[in-house]
Amino acid sequence: MKKLFIKPESVLIDIGIKKGMIIADFGCGAGAWTIPAAFLVGNTGKVYALDILDHMLEVTASKVKKFNLENVQLIKIDIELPEKIKIKKESCDFVIISNILFQLKDKESAFVNAKKILKKDGNILVVDWQSEAGLGPNKDLQLKIEDVKKIAEKQGFKMDREIDAGHFHYGLLFKLK
Repeated sequence: MKKLFIKPESVLIDIGIKKGMIIADFGCGAGAWTIPAAFLVGNTGKVYALDILDHMLEVTASKVKKFNLENVQLIKIDIELPEKIKIKKESCDFVIISNILFQLKDKESAFVNAKKILKKDGNILVVDWQSEAGLGPNKDLQLKIEDVKKIAEKQGFKMDREIDAGHFHYGLLFKLK
Protein backbone atom coordinates (compact mmCIF):
# COMPACT_ATOMS: atom_id res chain seq x y z
CA MET A 1 0.00 0.00 0.00
CA LYS A 2 1.30 3.40 -0.98
CA LYS A 3 1.75 5.81 1.92
CA LEU A 4 0.17 9.18 1.29
CA PHE A 5 1.05 12.65 2.49
CA ILE A 6 -1.60 15.03 3.68
CA LYS A 7 -3.59 16.95 1.09
CA PRO A 8 -4.37 20.34 2.65
CA GLU A 9 -7.12 21.25 0.18
CA SER A 10 -9.01 18.00 0.87
CA VAL A 11 -8.71 18.50 4.62
CA LEU A 12 -9.89 22.12 4.39
CA ILE A 13 -12.93 21.08 2.36
CA ASP A 14 -13.64 18.27 4.84
CA ILE A 15 -13.65 20.63 7.84
CA GLY A 16 -15.98 23.09 6.09
CA ILE A 17 -13.78 25.95 4.89
CA LYS A 18 -15.87 27.97 2.44
CA LYS A 19 -16.24 31.34 0.78
CA GLY A 20 -16.23 34.38 3.00
CA MET A 21 -14.48 32.78 5.98
CA ILE A 22 -11.51 34.27 7.81
CA ILE A 23 -8.63 31.89 8.50
CA ALA A 24 -5.38 32.30 10.45
CA ASP A 25 -2.54 29.94 9.51
CA PHE A 26 -0.13 29.81 12.47
CA GLY A 27 3.37 28.99 11.23
CA CYS A 28 2.37 29.19 7.57
CA GLY A 29 5.78 28.01 6.35
CA ALA A 30 5.80 27.72 2.57
CA GLY A 31 2.04 28.27 2.31
CA ALA A 32 0.91 24.65 2.06
CA TRP A 33 -2.31 25.54 3.94
CA THR A 34 -2.46 29.27 3.21
CA ILE A 35 -2.74 28.96 -0.57
CA PRO A 36 -5.56 26.37 -0.73
CA ALA A 37 -7.38 28.19 2.09
CA ALA A 38 -7.15 31.46 0.13
CA PHE A 39 -8.73 29.83 -2.93
CA LEU A 40 -11.50 28.28 -0.83
CA VAL A 41 -12.46 31.47 1.06
CA GLY A 42 -12.36 33.51 -2.15
CA ASN A 43 -12.29 37.28 -2.48
CA THR A 44 -14.91 37.73 0.23
CA GLY A 45 -12.75 35.87 2.75
CA LYS A 46 -9.30 36.40 4.17
CA VAL A 47 -6.29 34.33 5.21
CA TYR A 48 -3.73 35.59 7.69
CA ALA A 49 -0.42 33.80 7.08
CA LEU A 50 1.71 34.04 10.21
CA ASP A 51 5.33 32.97 10.58
CA ILE A 52 8.40 33.99 12.51
CA LEU A 53 10.80 33.23 9.65
CA ASP A 54 11.36 35.83 6.93
CA HIS A 55 12.35 33.27 4.31
CA MET A 56 9.14 31.27 4.85
CA LEU A 57 7.05 34.41 4.50
CA GLU A 58 8.97 35.22 1.29
CA VAL A 59 8.17 31.76 -0.13
CA THR A 60 4.49 32.19 0.73
CA ALA A 61 4.51 35.73 -0.67
CA SER A 62 5.87 34.49 -4.00
CA LYS A 63 3.05 31.93 -4.22
CA VAL A 64 0.48 34.56 -3.30
CA LYS A 65 1.84 36.74 -6.10
CA LYS A 66 2.02 33.84 -8.57
CA PHE A 67 -1.66 33.03 -8.02
CA ASN A 68 -2.68 36.69 -7.77
CA LEU A 69 -4.32 36.18 -4.39
CA GLU A 70 -5.42 39.46 -2.88
CA ASN A 71 -7.04 37.91 0.20
CA VAL A 72 -3.82 36.87 2.00
CA GLN A 73 -2.13 39.04 4.59
CA LEU A 74 1.39 38.01 5.60
CA ILE A 75 2.35 38.69 9.21
CA LYS A 76 5.77 38.18 10.76
CA ILE A 77 5.16 37.14 14.35
CA ASP A 78 6.24 34.88 17.17
CA ILE A 79 2.98 33.13 18.04
CA GLU A 80 4.33 32.28 21.48
CA LEU A 81 3.91 35.94 22.41
CA PRO A 82 0.18 36.64 22.88
CA GLU A 83 0.55 40.39 23.10
CA LYS A 84 2.00 40.40 19.59
CA ILE A 85 -1.06 39.02 17.78
CA LYS A 86 -2.37 41.89 15.66
CA ILE A 87 -5.48 40.17 14.39
CA LYS A 88 -8.81 41.56 15.58
CA LYS A 89 -10.26 39.65 18.54
CA GLU A 90 -13.05 37.20 17.73
CA SER A 91 -12.64 37.70 13.98
CA CYS A 92 -11.51 34.30 12.67
CA ASP A 93 -13.59 31.26 11.78
CA PHE A 94 -10.64 28.86 11.84
CA VAL A 95 -7.06 28.71 13.05
CA ILE A 96 -4.72 26.21 11.43
CA ILE A 97 -1.82 24.91 13.53
CA SER A 98 0.14 22.55 11.31
CA ASN A 99 3.53 21.00 12.05
CA ILE A 100 4.61 23.69 14.50
CA LEU A 101 3.64 22.51 17.99
CA PHE A 102 6.80 20.42 18.29
CA GLN A 103 8.86 23.59 17.69
CA LEU A 104 7.23 25.68 20.42
CA LYS A 105 8.65 25.91 23.92
CA ASP A 106 5.26 27.07 25.20
CA LYS A 107 2.85 24.84 23.31
CA GLU A 108 -0.18 26.27 25.11
CA SER A 109 0.57 29.70 23.67
CA ALA A 110 -0.71 28.65 20.25
CA PHE A 111 -4.09 27.79 21.77
CA VAL A 112 -4.15 30.94 23.93
CA ASN A 113 -3.56 33.08 20.84
CA ALA A 114 -6.06 31.12 18.76
CA LYS A 115 -8.73 31.58 21.41
CA LYS A 116 -8.24 35.36 21.33
CA ILE A 117 -8.86 35.68 17.61
CA LEU A 118 -11.50 32.99 17.10
CA LYS A 119 -15.19 33.79 16.85
CA LYS A 120 -17.37 32.19 19.55
CA ASP A 121 -18.14 29.30 17.19
CA GLY A 122 -14.57 29.11 15.88
CA ASN A 123 -12.47 26.02 15.29
CA ILE A 124 -8.84 24.99 15.44
CA LEU A 125 -7.38 22.45 13.07
CA VAL A 126 -4.24 20.84 14.49
CA VAL A 127 -2.12 18.74 12.15
CA ASP A 128 1.13 17.25 13.33
CA TRP A 129 3.50 14.36 12.80
CA GLN A 130 2.59 10.80 13.76
CA SER A 131 5.46 9.46 15.84
CA GLU A 132 4.97 6.04 14.24
CA ALA A 133 5.44 7.52 10.75
CA GLY A 134 9.22 7.50 10.88
CA LEU A 135 9.37 10.97 9.34
CA GLY A 136 9.40 14.50 10.68
CA PRO A 137 11.18 15.78 13.75
CA ASN A 138 12.85 13.64 16.38
CA LYS A 139 10.29 11.44 18.16
CA ASP A 140 11.18 13.10 21.47
CA LEU A 141 9.86 16.42 20.10
CA GLN A 142 6.65 15.08 18.60
CA LEU A 143 3.39 15.47 20.50
CA LYS A 144 1.03 12.60 20.96
CA ILE A 145 -2.65 13.12 20.22
CA GLU A 146 -3.51 12.76 23.92
CA ASP A 147 -1.07 15.57 24.81
CA VAL A 148 -2.56 17.92 22.22
CA LYS A 149 -6.06 17.15 23.50
CA LYS A 150 -5.01 17.97 27.09
CA ILE A 151 -3.44 21.28 26.04
CA ALA A 152 -6.48 22.25 23.97
CA GLU A 153 -8.96 21.32 26.71
CA LYS A 154 -6.98 23.29 29.29
CA GLN A 155 -7.41 26.37 27.09
CA GLY A 156 -11.17 25.95 26.69
CA PHE A 157 -11.47 23.81 23.57
CA LYS A 158 -13.27 20.52 23.11
CA MET A 159 -12.41 17.82 20.65
CA ASP A 160 -14.83 17.73 17.73
CA ARG A 161 -13.34 14.94 15.65
CA GLU A 162 -10.24 13.39 14.18
CA ILE A 163 -9.43 14.25 10.58
CA ASP A 164 -7.80 11.99 7.99
CA ALA A 165 -4.41 13.62 7.54
CA GLY A 166 -2.60 10.96 5.52
CA HIS A 167 -0.21 8.31 6.79
CA PHE A 168 2.40 10.62 8.32
CA HIS A 169 0.25 13.07 10.27
CA TYR A 170 -2.73 13.16 12.58
CA GLY A 171 -5.45 15.75 12.31
CA LEU A 172 -7.64 17.04 15.14
CA LEU A 173 -10.51 19.50 14.95
CA PHE A 174 -11.32 21.46 18.10
CA LYS A 175 -14.20 23.81 18.90
CA LEU A 176 -14.48 26.45 21.57
CA LYS A 177 -16.48 25.11 24.55
